Amino acid sequence: MANAAAASFSKNNDDEIRIMVNSIEKERVGVCSLLSVNSIFRVPPLIRKLRPEAYTPQLVSIGPLHYNEEHLQLMQSHKLRYLNHFLDRQKGKKTLDDYVKAVSEVKEDARKCYSETTGKGFQEDEFVKIMVIDGCFILEFLEINKRRERDDLVSNDLLYWEILQDLINLENQLPFCVLKCLYDKTYEGLSTPNTMSQEIYESLLRWFVEEFHGPAKFPSIQFPEGEPKHILGLLQKVLIKSSTRSRKESKMELDRTSCASKLKGAGVKFQKAETSLFDINFDKGELTIPTIVIVDSTEHILRNLIAFEHYQEETRFFSIYATFMDGLIDTHRDVELLEEEGIIENKLGNPEDVVTLFNNIVKHVVNNDTYFSGVIEDVEKYQKKLWNRWRESLIENYFNTPWALISFIAALFLLIFTLGQTICSILQVVWTKP
Repeated sequence: MANAAAASFSKNNDDEIRIMVNSIEKERVGVCSLLSVNSIFRVPPLIRKLRPEAYTPQLVSIGPLHYNEEHLQLMQSHKLRYLNHFLDRQKGKKTLDDYVKAVSEVKEDARKCYSETTGKGFQEDEFVKIMVIDGCFILEFLEINKRRERDDLVSNDLLYWEILQDLINLENQLPFCVLKCLYDKTYEGLSTPNTMSQEIYESLLRWFVEEFHGPAKFPSIQFPEGEPKHILGLLQKVLIKSSTRSRKESKMELDRTSCASKLKGAGVKFQKAETSLFDINFDKGELTIPTIVIVDSTEHILRNLIAFEHYQEETRFFSIYATFMDGLIDTHRDVELLEEEGIIENKLGNPEDVVTLFNNIVKHVVNNDTYFSGVIEDVEKYQKKLWNRWRESLIENYFNTPWALISFIAALFLLIFTLGQTICSILQVVWTKP
């Protein structure tokens, strides 16, 4: 009896262990062994809570992370309508079966792009379904935009811009391998002038690049080599690729400089540059900074680029750029100064909005990069020269307001008048001596 009871207990224990093992096995399936293969992440809570709407899709969900959110369900019917348009354009050459099969072949690579499991509701077939519908929606949206065809979404400016911004959200990305396989299947056997990356670049990213540089500067943007991770990654590559200058770096971790008005007071001259955002240089008292256009979507784009960089070990270009600009901008006077020099084109209207943008955008962002450290070190050395420090102090204390300037001139005039009277009195005494 004792042996039978022991055997029964052992069997029950083994069964419980097997149940737990099976449960763990289910949870660990699909989780990548290395974070470095991921490219689509949840934004860290500390960063997200500062401006949640900048990271949450407002109109259309792309991929599994926001798929079931109630406020995005209205667009699901539009996605299916776009899928129908996409298939109709194939004129029987390619079927839905062809596209589902193509995506199924890259599904494992696509799953690895996400940093977290996609939940119990997204088994293999459901995941492929999302990839196909969302991928075809993006390609058809780009095609309609490229052809400038009339469409309920494209012709409605408000919806159009909201979709564009949603396509830039880090949490709302589709792996580029999915877009590429759908694109390649569409043009299989045909001679196409552009690659998938160039199609997206020309159809969609022109607007986002112009957000930073302005239309006149767009032709200088260089197309990057290598396949990006997703659309946000392509935008990152396009903007970084245009920065080609080598720069002097300092061993010191310097990421901030004095504000623009203080630097001007110390004799620093500001000069706008017709180059990439990151080509900031200092030479012989002149700080050269490329022009940035500040519009309603600038903060949205920058925040998602910075969030994407948060998980990368490479140079965090947008984080260090935003930190550098945050150092330059303390008050509306700094914004107005940079506007006068053509470094900022403020389409928001109120300079205080630009101050708020840069002062808040780098909160909770870790930045230990030394990319601008050489520039900042040279600026600090120039600023600390004796005459420049005197000049800065003089301007800050006496020339910072019209009344202070008037008071200084009045005091200077009184000093000169008093000194003149003293000299005249001394001369009079000298001349009248026998």
